[in-house]
Amino acid sequence: MRKNAKRAAAAVSRKNDELISRTIAGDARGLKAMPLFHPEFVAVSTDGKQTTAADELAGLSNLKLESNIIKKYQVTIVGQFAIARGVAHTKGTYKGRDISGVHPFIQVWAVNPARIKAGVTSFAAAEESDMMLVASVNLE
Repeated sequence: MRKNAKRAAAAVSRKNDELISRTIAGDARGLKAMPLFHPEFVAVSTDGKQTTAADELAGLSNLKLESNIIKKYQVTIVGQFAIARGVAHTKGTYKGRDISGVHPFIQVWAVNPARIKAGVTSFAAAEESDMMLVASVNLE
């Protein structure tokens, strides 16, 4: 992996760590301020239900996580995107229902559309603050 791609992959990993920390803390305001979510963000659950960034932020009040440890987090840079995959080892509840377990997932990260208009043409060349989460798919 080239130097810029390695730097970008490390930045995605740091942004994901911040996402997890703020999620565990229930910090919707902090997540919204990052900015983390791409304007076209969508999350897809294992039952195929799709949610927006607004849905995800609103649902934080129903989420009570004791821990969410990510293992096997790997990032691949492809043009204007980063594809990340990993396994979340989660302990907690959502709306009172136990969601503890092992949950593989895929994330798609992209460059902020405003930065693309300003000339940032590859994910590897983007600054960490330009990276936004476009999609998150839970695989089981």
